[in-house]
Amino acid sequence: MTYERLVEECKALRHKSEQSEAEFFLFLLVAERNHAEVWQGGGCETFDQFLASNHLCRYERYRFFSLGVDRTSAEMALANGAHWTIQAGKMVEPDKAVLDKFAARAMAFVEIEHVKPSEESVRQWAAEGNANGREPQKNRQVSEMARLRAENQDLKMKLRAAEREIMQLRSKLGGKKEKERPQPRA
Repeated sequence: MTYERLVEECKALRHKSEQSEAEFFLFLLVAERNHAEVWQGGGCETFDQFLASNHLCRYERYRFFSLGVDRTSAEMALANGAHWTIQAGKMVEPDKAVLDKFAARAMAFVEIEHVKPSEESVRQWAAEGNANGREPQKNRQVSEMARLRAENQDLKMKLRAAEREIMQLRSKLGGKKEKERPQPRA
């Protein structure tokens, strides 16, 4: 195997991986928006809870992907990949010109490299061009808020499960005759 062939094989597999991840997130988007009765019928109050309880993905990545699709399009997500779409979702209040420039850079990258941009590449582009018009720290704050919201959702889910378990235990105890407790001596 030659060096060039090795690079081509790696790029082909990375392209397939990136394409599959974008398709997976788009499927989740359809599931969240069009099949709420199904995942709610399964006992999940929120879609984030559905993702967490079924170990499907980190819900903050999905949330940023979803926001990126809302800002651009499903077609752009497929063309530029999941990492690009997630980064587009992380931008703080981007205008159309910023998103257009970000998309053009990704499309040029795909045309030249024959692979969708990596997570590192899109992060670097955002930092270089300060694509969101804010300090990079803002992105960290947005990411941290998403992580904290997801953690809060997870804790709420665990609390509800514990409350259900307590109610079940109480009903089991209430159904059995309790042994008479000895009366305290006077």
